[in-house]
Amino acid sequence: MDAFKARYGSYLCRELIKNAGGKKICPVVIAGAEELFEEMAGKE
Repeated sequence: MDAFKARYGSYLCRELIKNAGGKKICPVVIAGAEELFEEMAGKE
C-alpha cells in the first residue's frame, strides 16, 4: 500500500479521483497496482 500511495498520492478512491481532477482513473490505477504487485512478486 505504501508503494501505491507513493505512486498515486493515495489509495482511497475518492482521493485518487480528486487528484485526477474528477476523472475516473480506475483503469490506470488498476494497471499500476498490477505493475506494483508484479514488481513485489519479483516477476519483472
